[in-house]
Order: sequence, then C-alpha cells, then structure tokens
Amino acid sequence: MTSTRSSSRGFVSVLIWGRVSGFVAGFGFSVLVDLLLEFWEKRDQLGLFLTLWLLVPLPVVHYGHLPIKYLLPCMPAMILWCFRLAESIRPRIALAAGMVMILGATIYSVLILRSDAEFAEFGRSAMAELVRPSTAAGETVWYGGNFSAYWYAPLNGARLYVAGKSEPKPGDLQVVGIREGGQTTLAHFPKRSLLESIHQKYRFGRTMFNGKGLYGNVSGNWLWGFGDS
Repeated sequence: MTSTRSSSRGFVSVLIWGRVSGFVAGFGFSVLVDLLLEFWEKRDQLGLFLTLWLLVPLPVVHYGHLPIKYLLPCMPAMILWCFRLAESIRPRIALAAGMVMILGATIYSVLILRSDAEFAEFGRSAMAELVRPSTAAGETVWYGGNFSAYWYAPLNGARLYVAGKSEPKPGDLQVVGIREGGQTTLAHFPKRSLLESIHQKYRFGRTMFNGKGLYGNVSGNWLWGFGDS
C-alpha cells in the first residue's frame, strides 16, 4: 500500500509540473513571436537583434540531456532586454523590481546549489555504505549503471558487470542505482533477493527526477523543485 500510494503521488506531481512547464514554455514562445512581428513592422533593428539573440539555444532544445549551461549564451541579451524595458518604468519602481529579482535569483541559486550538492553526496555516501563493508569482508560486489555507481562503486572495491564477459556467481552481491540505469542491469538477473536499499531524503528540494531536470530536460523542465525521496 505504501509503495502504491507513493507512486501515485509521484505521478500526479510529474503531471502537474509538466502542465505548468508546458504552459510557461508556450506562453514564452508566443511572446517571442509577438515581439518579432512587432519589431519587424516597426523596423526596430535593435529589438530584432536582441530577440533573435534569445533564440540561440533553440537548435538544441530537443536534446534530451540539456544542461542549463546551453542557455548561458542568451543571458547577455536577456540582461540588455531588462535594461531596455526598464526605460519605460519609473526609476524607483525599476530599482525595487531589480532588487526583488536579484534577491529572488540569489535564493533560487542557493537552493539549487545546496540541493545539487546534497544529491551528489547521497550517491557517494550510498555507494560507500552499500559496497565497502561487503568488499572489506572479502565478498564480491558487482555494479552496473551510470553516475554514482560508475564513479563510486569501483572506488569501494566493486567490479563492473559486463554481460557475457564478467558473470557473477551465485552468492555474489550487486549494487545499482535505480534512477541511474540500474533497471537495465537488474533485468539480467531475474533470480535475486533484495538485501538492503537506501533512499534519499531531501532537505533543500530536488534538482533531478519527478518533473525536475537540472541536467536533462527528459526528467523535467524545472531546475529545482520540492520532493520527498
């Protein structure tokens, strides 16, 4: 019952985040199109230039593994756009809006950094906790998958599983990251018993999975969001 309830909650969360991100993306695209048409009619070369500059990352938006750094080339254009829009606003209002944006962006950035650091540390500590005691006792531990398992499992004495080349024997142990491609490795071993599992608990929100995708837009279009485990 607990597993079913948790899965349903995760599905609803992903659905809500997906719809919100889709609305934001559609709204932003319509604004860009409207601006391009307006500047084309007014023959506003600077407006056209800055708006087209914002479209620099457009050729790679379909890429499943889309890091946020691909959006950095259009940041100067966005800053110049903010300066241009501020010209039509009262100085005090523009100053207040700028301070609010700086404060909000700082808080958002700190949350992303702390959450991502916690996410990386979990993979490191989990692999050490699962692998090191067994290898220290002389047991054979195999690993498969990506990211945490690939980097930290061998540092703790685990061996890489390669289908058809390095087959485990009955009684051997295997460690995988379920969110890191571990399902593919587990599919080769239908007869297995779960001995131990470690779940991550988020204190600063999450940057990956369930609608969030700091490193890949397949997982989600938001850089940070709330999550339980």
